Amino acid sequence: MVLVIFKFKQNIHGLGDVIRGLISVLQLKTELNFDLFVDMEPHAISKYLKYNLKMQYDDICQDFLNNSNNNIIIYNNIKKHIMKFSMMKQICIYTNCHPLFVLSKNIKNYMKKLLSFNDE
Repeated sequence: MVLVIFKFKQNIHGLGDVIRGLISVLQLKTELNFDLFVDMEPHAISKYLKYNLKMQYDDICQDFLNNSNNNIIIYNNIKKHIMKFSMMKQICIYTNCHPLFVLSKNIKNYMKKLLSFNDE
């Protein structure tokens, strides 16, 4: 099973855009049967949230993270992109695509947990 890594990016879009894109990826998670890891670094919001896990990236994802010109910022058709690269072990993406605004209870709970503030 492929691991889709949704990488928060700094200085590309506002936090609302990032959240919108993440919700659209979450909506595809069940349909396409992939694991999802959300990496909030280097976004400034990460230092204020409880959820801040570290990830070991494969070489392809590491290249995405190190190269700001890498073209894995998806503005449309996320489903097609994930399916195209589903044979890979990891897929790093960032998107601000619009989700369907019928959000399941699971997605709402996931986002609530993800965006819980730490005690500081």
